[in-house]
Amino acid sequence: MKRKTIFLRNLLLAVTVLTFLMGVQMSSYVAAAEATSYIPTWKEYTESGQPSATWNDVANAMDALLDAGKAIYASGDADGARKNVNDAYYGYYETTGFERQTMGFIGGGQPDGAAV
Repeated sequence: MKRKTIFLRNLLLAVTVLTFLMGVQMSSYVAAAEATSYIPTWKEYTESGQPSATWNDVANAMDALLDAGKAIYASGDADGARKNVNDAYYGYYETTGFERQTMGFIGGGQPDGAAV
């Protein structure tokens, strides 16, 4: 009887430890998935109800997008990271007018300093 009690106690302890470890591992998978999920175009971003009224909103959206690209690259997916950067450039930077605003600011009215 005592052996059976020790066996059950050890089994319960093992199940508890494994459940805890699986939870820790699962939470890291969820965090990685959240870090790499993003909205690829500005149109989809605005349609999803995200803030989009100011240039800061555009910059914040692009920042989140590029952070996702960094996480994708860190996971070993270079092609996915390249697609992410292309989405940031073509889907946000160019389509929102952010590029024109940036180049106008950098150029400072000097036509040879920036291509607008």
